[in-house]
Amino acid sequence: MVLSTSKSGDQILSDLRAGLPLPVSVGYSVESYLREEGEGDALPTLIATRWTPMEISAVLVPADFGAQARAEPEGHHTTIPVTVRRAESAAGKEPSMTTPTTNTLDPVAAERQRAADINLIGTNHRASHGLIKRALEGDMSVPQFREAILDEMRARRDRTQIFSIAPSDYDHRDETPLAERMADALLGRLQPRHKVTTGRDFVGVSLGEMARTALENSGVSTRGMSTGQLIERASMHTTSDLPVMLDTVANRILRDAYNEQPSGLREAAKEQTARDFRTRFSIGLDLAGKLTKVNEAGEFKRLTIKEGAEGYSLSTFGGVFAVSRQALINENLGYFAEMPAHFGKLAARLEAEQLTNLLLGTQKLSDGLAIYHATHGNLLTPAALSTTSSAAARSAMRRQKGAAGEVINISPKYLVVPPELELLGEQVLAEVNAEKIADVNVFAGRLTLIVENNLADPQARYVLADRGASGLEYAYLEGEKGVQLMSRVGFDVDGQEWKARLDFGSGWTDFRGAVKNPGVAP
Repeated sequence: MVLSTSKSGDQILSDLRAGLPLPVSVGYSVESYLREEGEGDALPTLIATRWTPMEISAVLVPADFGAQARAEPEGHHTTIPVTVRRAESAAGKEPSMTTPTTNTLDPVAAERQRAADINLIGTNHRASHGLIKRALEGDMSVPQFREAILDEMRARRDRTQIFSIAPSDYDHRDETPLAERMADALLGRLQPRHKVTTGRDFVGVSLGEMARTALENSGVSTRGMSTGQLIERASMHTTSDLPVMLDTVANRILRDAYNEQPSGLREAAKEQTARDFRTRFSIGLDLAGKLTKVNEAGEFKRLTIKEGAEGYSLSTFGGVFAVSRQALINENLGYFAEMPAHFGKLAARLEAEQLTNLLLGTQKLSDGLAIYHATHGNLLTPAALSTTSSAAARSAMRRQKGAAGEVINISPKYLVVPPELELLGEQVLAEVNAEKIADVNVFAGRLTLIVENNLADPQARYVLADRGASGLEYAYLEGEKGVQLMSRVGFDVDGQEWKARLDFGSGWTDFRGAVKNPGVAP
């Protein structure tokens, strides 16, 4: 026994040396006992013959006032019988830690009692059926079974997800992320054509209540928080679903607006991906040399592929908009819906304007000439739009040759006109049920009409080859196709800020896939 060196420890040591008793509480296990049957209806008496102390504590008021520390003469041993009374039926009461559970003199009865104790303890503590079965089929004692239950409960706690004790309407059994469900419901409010699917349980729920759900799902108690506090706390909480939900909605609105107004010229231009902002050059159409016959020695002659001298680079465009804290609290969601849509339209308009400016052909190529030039063979004599002038444009494109004079066989694919020539273009390209061969429209189904609203000249039109050979290209930064949206908690503005960014570039890589007719007034 080790006593403390404090004053109280010294006092206890002095009392023990003086022979004063020290009340103790003893926890023990009984390995064997002697059963003495009672007379008549009296309960049997169990006398412990072998027991092991598990825990001894000094207490002020012991359960048994006979349990006291005492000194014995050296060489003298005192046998203290321990009598334990046990009812024949447990009546649903678990055996205590100090109750004997085995009887070496009656193994059958002891085994029955062990099984009954294991079943009772396992049921009360919700032990797994596998653990109870292993304990019953093996030689596991009741104390060992208790330890096994504790181990199982620890393992169950470690693999169980812990949620806040605060009440929440969010159904954690739904596998759809909470932010996506709330975003789906909010999109249904902002875009009537959007069909709500996964977020039905958040339809009609206010932004403040969504913030409450997001915080509680992150383990934050929201008891007593006002709407303003909920939204502010959820917006700044790094693990909250509310900022993710707002970003999802803003991105969806921006993307929808961006895709609704694409430039028609993007269909005729070739899309590329740029890894950085350096000038990119494309492999041109020029293939110097020809395939030659291999001689008997098996010698192959090398061919060279010339890299085009024309190039372009990406530039970054963007802007910032913010939604104030007051607007979020007041649920002024109209402004929140309009701003991403506006930025999406601006991005689509910028791409269309850049491609249109390229189509006009005002820039000069590396040879010092404009895109459309008589030397290039792609600037035709002005003529009104008709099948005749369209045939001339097609012939001009098919006659184009590479730098070495080789035939490159480019076919026209698109007819690009301003809005003023839309009807005439449709008529030129329309299919006609002709009764005579001379009346057949040879361009029906051959060319695709593109009406570009940014073309200012009402008479000029253009014929372009398919996107792989038109020479008109545009590119986005790798991994960031189209306009991108990022957000942060506002500092200059008390609220949430979003930044729209577009990394975009376009340019001509070759002149041979484009033909222009300046046109004349009808």
